[in-house]
Amino acid sequence: SRTGLYFGGLGFLFGGLFGVMLGLSWYRPPPPTQRMRAVVCTGYYGPDSLATVDDLPVPTISSPDQILVQVKAASVDTVDSKICCGYGRVLRKQLSRHSYSGRSQPLWIEGVICSAQRALSFLDQNCYFFIQISPHLASSQTNCLTGIKPETYNHQIMEPNAKHNFNFPVILGRDCSGIIIEIGQKVKNFEVGDEVWFGAPFWSSGTMCECVVVKENMLAKKPRGVGFEVAASLPYTGTVAWNAMVHQAGLNAASTAGKRILVHGGSSPVGCILIQLATLWGGSVATTCSSRATPVAQALGAEEVIVTGRGNVEKQLEVRER
Repeated sequence: SRTGLYFGGLGFLFGGLFGVMLGLSWYRPPPPTQRMRAVVCTGYYGPDSLATVDDLPVPTISSPDQILVQVKAASVDTVDSKICCGYGRVLRKQLSRHSYSGRSQPLWIEGVICSAQRALSFLDQNCYFFIQISPHLASSQTNCLTGIKPETYNHQIMEPNAKHNFNFPVILGRDCSGIIIEIGQKVKNFEVGDEVWFGAPFWSSGTMCECVVVKENMLAKKPRGVGFEVAASLPYTGTVAWNAMVHQAGLNAASTAGKRILVHGGSSPVGCILIQLATLWGGSVATTCSSRATPVAQALGAEEVIVTGRGNVEKQLEVRER
């Protein structure tokens, strides 16, 4: 009957309204994406590609072996100048595709990470030896390293081109120290609140940002008694120096003692570590650097300094005792 249809329509209407209200009460909108500040490279065309942004999404843990670190201190390296000119762009792009496909990282990267872990372990045990530079010497060292221009490297600066897609922006910075604020389900050796340090390889995202996600096997606990700023000056430089000394030159604490060792570019970040490492292992160090950096090299342990810009360095080496 018509009355039954009316009541049926009203029931359907009220039932629909009740369902909508119930659904709205259960619905929880997704939290807004958190944003962070970062120093980035927006293109591979030199210093003009540098920018500071404040709207990058905060990274989140996507794998059970990952850790979210709140960055307390970070530092840049000379390789960041190269990155702004395109250094490592092909490798970075390929590894980005590799990670998005869900496959595990290549074996050679695992080897690099294992080497970095050994280097960080050594730095942890000897960190006080590497950071005992007085403030005025540290200032002199910094002055010696400023003014680095991308054109000093053998990397072609790439002009902006709409056809190039390199997953910009690229976060810069290689060293980092901070506090763990979240861990993945399979993380065993770290807990929330741990103070850590690590170095980011040149093919990965950098550390000049507020938060960074990193795998457990790339982290190490920050040495006690070392501040965040100091801790952020060693990991990347230290691992590069360790690789050069141990894996490339084949030297160690036993084989270095009594040897004469040349460190080319002793005022560079890696050179500063190499001078101290060779001295720690009992070697006699000669180094090359500018006249302005000579006091720094001598304070770090270099017994002989060859000043660059005063004749042919190779000829000067030929007349010296080996």
